[in-house]
Amino acid sequence: MTENYSITKCASTPRADQLPAFIYNRYDLWPAISDTCFSLWHYTSASEDFYYETLDKGKDIELGLWLVPASEKAFKHIVKHCFASYPQAKRIKLSNILNSLPGLSQTNHFRILLPATKDDLDSRLSSKGRYNIRREKRIIEEEMGEICLFEASANDKTAIPIWNSYFKFKEETYSTQYNLSPEEYCDKYHVTDIYALMAKNNDTPLAVILSCEQTPVVYLENLSYDPKYKKLSAGQVLYDLYLKKLIEKKVGEIYLLGGKYDYKKRYGSLEDAVYNGYYYRNSIMNHLIELYHSIKKLQS
Repeated sequence: MTENYSITKCASTPRADQLPAFIYNRYDLWPAISDTCFSLWHYTSASEDFYYETLDKGKDIELGLWLVPASEKAFKHIVKHCFASYPQAKRIKLSNILNSLPGLSQTNHFRILLPATKDDLDSRLSSKGRYNIRREKRIIEEEMGEICLFEASANDKTAIPIWNSYFKFKEETYSTQYNLSPEEYCDKYHVTDIYALMAKNNDTPLAVILSCEQTPVVYLENLSYDPKYKKLSAGQVLYDLYLKKLIEKKVGEIYLLGGKYDYKKRYGSLEDAVYNGYYYRNSIMNHLIELYHSIKKLQS
């Protein structure tokens, strides 16, 4: 039996708790996005009720369903409705969705449901893990002196030296050159807050975290460290302090994206299979891309 459903375009803004809870699902919060380019939709059925946004880029439509736990049926309804609502669109861009479609590539994604207290967070580590954090902090302080957590709005003037160090670290560790000012970086990657692990007797940070905190679900946009202090595990120490600061701020969940970094697997993180890519109106294109991915998988 087919379940009835409806998808309606919202003429007015719903309650804050009904809006998508993550910045990459909130095109309305992106700088330089015209009000005519994004739309808010309401999906309802007997078993599901949620809101989502779309971003109109002409031949491409972005669908804001990053880690949204929609059922497979609801997801297919939304994709079908998207093509019907945007007749000019040739394809839909899908990022870190929980449902698969032909032609999409699979990867992983980590997230943490943060506990209410710092002690509860520590309890998620093994006794060895807790010991290692204490040991890493002690070793840093023995070499660098007392450490502290720097925190500021990403656009604050006091953060400029931290930004300069961040760009320097990325270039030295990954040969990455962004060629962006801090303000341009924040606009492009939606960064709102910046954190740094500092030695109180030194103005240069040991590690830096960039964070997106304009929605209930926080996003760790980037973590970098001074390669001179790689052996001191400055990045891991900052990550521990950062999570505890989010708990102080009453944050309930943080997204970490994917990869194979060990730090993302700690503190009771959850790992999801997610799918990325473009889904085409032309079904032949989808199956050709799926075939390409299958061949690449066999060759690897």
